Amino acid sequence: MNTPLPPLPAPTLPALSRQAFLLGLAVLAMLMWFTDFVPVLDHFNLAIHESGHLLFAILGNTMSLYGGTLMQFVFPLAVTWHFWRLQQPLSAAVGVAWGLENVQYVAYYLADARAQQLPLVGGGEHDWFNILSRWGLLQWDTRLATLLNLASWIGMAVLAWWAWSYGRPQRPKFTSKFR
Repeated sequence: MNTPLPPLPAPTLPALSRQAFLLGLAVLAMLMWFTDFVPVLDHFNLAIHESGHLLFAILGNTMSLYGGTLMQFVFPLAVTWHFWRLQQPLSAAVGVAWGLENVQYVAYYLADARAQQLPLVGGGEHDWFNILSRWGLLQWDTRLATLLNLASWIGMAVLAWWAWSYGRPQRPKFTSKFR
């Protein structure tokens, strides 16, 4: 008689160390600072962006237009949520860092709305030209991109501070014996 095999345990990743996270965040920040395109990550982001257009197209043309950018944030949020559920906050922070890098990626694309000098996949239409034109904000493309870029760097700094302080022993609070 054949007895069924017991189910295999779900594979788990080891928890990420604070040092490994900070090193990875520093490398990502340096790449973001010195280049406009983080090679492997931004190629993946581009694939996610384009798949977002296709996926959201079932909801109509407007959602298809917004779907590329929306999908760029759905994936990092899903990674963050997954690791948060596993109670691995530093691994969840990788998803946050990825999302913040995507904010810069979107800012780079948004800044090109009027100039339209970036090569587009398939030579299609420029998403942010169409979005900002609909909203009457086309002349604000570079200013909005600067704000997104700034928000991304502030978010990275906050994330680095959080990771630096995560798991460190707390100093005892000063209490006066004259109370």
